[in-house]
Parts: sequence; structure tokens; C-alpha cells
Amino acid sequence: TMYPHYDGVINVDLTTQLIVNKVAEKDEYGGVNFINLFSNIDTPINLKHIENSHDKHTDIHIMKAVKEADSVLLAWGSYGKKPLVENRVNEVLDMLKPHSKKISILTNPQTNE
Repeated sequence: TMYPHYDGVINVDLTTQLIVNKVAEKDEYGGVNFINLFSNIDTPINLKHIENSHDKHTDIHIMKAVKEADSVLLAWGSYGKKPLVENRVNEVLDMLKPHSKKISILTNPQTNE
């Protein structure tokens, strides 16, 4: 999804479902943390103003979670090729370069996206 949304406890989006499936393939894991690249909650206003979709606290939470994790699975769903989303993805990938050994990216094998 492009933004987190309040009904995530009731309705699981496809990206979240794929992440859970991938984690379930592992022999063991201690837990799963979901951190959004875009921390604003889904509203019609935010959808029109993606440039205000996150702030420095988002990056602080991302870095804290990555530092504490043994492995990191990145996934951004079908919005990843939209120009403003792609810019954010690249920004986060650059930020995570020091941790590249523990990072993998969830992609669709048919489209490599």
C-alpha cells in the first residue's frame, strides 16, 4: 500500500500478506516489525500530497528497526515504480547501505518488481 491505513488489523493488503508468507517460509524467527516508508495515515489530502508523506521521525524508526534486526525484508508493493514513490524507495535504500548484508528485497519473480 502507498500509506498505512486504519483497517490494517481487519484487512491485510497484498504486500503485507506476501511478507508474512515469506517470513513463514523461514525455519525460525523471533518476530516481525512492519515499518512504513510513508508514515502519514491514508487520507484524501495525503494521497494528493505524497511529498509530505513522511518526516525525519520515519527515518529514525526505520534505522532503529534495521539496527536491531538480524535480517530485513524490504517490500513496497505495486506503487514502487511511481516516480515519487521510487524516489523515496531509493532514498531509503541509500540510507540502509551500511546494513546491506542483512537486507533482502521482496520482488515479484514474474515482473522483477
